[in-house]
Amino acid sequence: MTVQERGKVFDRLVFRNETVRVDGNTYTVCEFYNCKLEFGGVALPIFRGCRLDNADWVFVDAAANMVSFLSYFFHEFGASGEQLVDQLFQQIRQKQVMPSDAPVLLAELSGTASGIATGSGDLTVSGAPGWQPGRNKK
Repeated sequence: MTVQERGKVFDRLVFRNETVRVDGNTYTVCEFYNCKLEFGGVALPIFRGCRLDNADWVFVDAAANMVSFLSYFFHEFGASGEQLVDQLFQQIRQKQVMPSDAPVLLAELSGTASGIATGSGDLTVSGAPGWQPGRNKK
């Protein structure tokens, strides 16, 4: 089953083995088990107190284009391309580039995420048990 709501509020729901398009939605105390979470870059989702267990993140549409652009720029423009991408991620780490809802999105997730794989023009971040924000920093 694919859940493709936009601008909806989901409260205390459990999603299992589903594909969920998260753009523009708010999830409060929801649980995602073995789900594929799709983000298309249309509008930021908000997650409050949610749990992700073995979730795969798939970047589609505009979000996949942005990741592909950054990868292309990094690999094709030599040192200046690497510097641009490195600076962007440094600014993100230092919270210099952050929409107003991003702290909720980043700080309140618990669950899994690691690795990157590509296929069908979409970019996927595959789940790995044991990941929790703030605990696995380098």
